Amino acid sequence: CCLAFVVTRRRWGWSLPASLAVIVPFISIDLVFFGANILRVVEGGWVPLTIGAGILLLIWTWVRGRRIVGELEMGDALPIADMAKALALRTPKRVRGTAIYLTAHNDQTPHALLHNLKHNHVLHAHNFIATVRTVQKPYCDADERLTIERIDDNFSRIELRYGFMEQPDVREDLIRAGNRIPDAKMASFFIGRNSYSRSAEVGMPVWQDVLFIALHRNAADPTDYFNIPPNRVIELGAQYAI
Repeated sequence: CCLAFVVTRRRWGWSLPASLAVIVPFISIDLVFFGANILRVVEGGWVPLTIGAGILLLIWTWVRGRRIVGELEMGDALPIADMAKALALRTPKRVRGTAIYLTAHNDQTPHALLHNLKHNHVLHAHNFIATVRTVQKPYCDADERLTIERIDDNFSRIELRYGFMEQPDVREDLIRAGNRIPDAKMASFFIGRNSYSRSAEVGMPVWQDVLFIALHRNAADPTDYFNIPPNRVIELGAQYAI
């Protein structure tokens, strides 16, 4: 009923009285069933309720933890335009090949790029800041799959789009781009792989930190999810106290 109410209000644009006129009769029926079954909670109904509460706790912890992590990462973020200007003035040693830096925010400098410059002091001949988006339809048309935007002589921005029913295949789609992405078949993929430590002073209580760290360790590997060959991946990251 709640979902139907949201759909009628936000998607269909119904007025509040019209939405209530449709939803209230269904809520009345639901309340009858709810009242008839409330006494069964003590007779075993508490088991599925407990399981549901546990799942809700996991989801809440993950969402809350990801929000805190996002704030920490954005706190020391550097706009890619500023990085491009800085490197134009003082260019590090250049090496041959193509580097693909995967990031969720293509207007910011990926942390993997910052760590590569800090520790390896090199910049590839061709550098692409790549972001993968999920569009609001099952499948994305081939002509909408990939867009490339040039930032300057050192960097270009890539956006890959997939429908929510599709399995991303980042490397193959980059290869299909042809000459727009030089040497895509042998490109190195740089992925940020941060680690987290618990802290009572940041965001969540310690017990929730422990739970979030466990969830993070068991999260899907982006290398597998994006179908990137492991021998083409370089993971660089930092440690954050959450």
